[in-house]
Amino acid sequence: MKKKEDITKELREKGIEWVSGDYQNLSSSLYLRCEHGHEFFDSLKRTRLKTWKCPQCESDSNEPTVKVPNKENLRVLALDNAMNRCGWAIIENNQPIAHGTHTTSASNNIEKISEVKQWFLHLMKTYDVDVIGLENVFYQGNPQTLIVLSMLLGVLAVTSYEEKQVLYIFSAGEWRSITGIKPQKRARDNYKQMAQQKVRTDYGIQVSQDTAEAILIGIATEKKYKYDQATKSGFGG
Repeated sequence: MKKKEDITKELREKGIEWVSGDYQNLSSSLYLRCEHGHEFFDSLKRTRLKTWKCPQCESDSNEPTVKVPNKENLRVLALDNAMNRCGWAIIENNQPIAHGTHTTSASNNIEKISEVKQWFLHLMKTYDVDVIGLENVFYQGNPQTLIVLSMLLGVLAVTSYEEKQVLYIFSAGEWRSITGIKPQKRARDNYKQMAQQKVRTDYGIQVSQDTAEAILIGIATEKKYKYDQATKSGFGG
């Protein structure tokens, strides 16, 4: 498999920045940005074509050019929210229909939070989502980290409210319980590997640990939302 550094260099030589997305093979969908700031999804295989151009530059339009699956049902956007590397997933009908990771390029925490917010809005609008799922923060022994992650969570929660999205915020234990990841002795050291294995087993895809957790947060969000709706209508409660 090609190294990320090699792919990044190859794309940069064509004026393309690799913003996020998991690379598995030449056909993997990557979230890219051209030298003019247009953002879109495409594969390394397609960018190698001699005729390839940024779809938005080619159309000379400000309209969105990202190709996304046709919406058929409730659509969930879930994040494994973090400052530097954030996993994301779009869930529909209990299946991940898009996923990846976003790595922030900003140099300080306020700029990073602003960048993540704008990227979050981009995903929300691009995929026309209905429900948001986020992971709650928890103390890991570093007070400053807790403060910064709480700031990020607050911004994402307020953004969801302003965009009139239904929002669920789960503790790690809650979404793991809903998706069937059971506590084990010394599990803290391998929870992420367990998430990867579950995604590989249930959905047949190999993704990074951050992406795997985002997918499962999304699955938990969809289940919780549907349960709540059924309860409100007098069924399932």
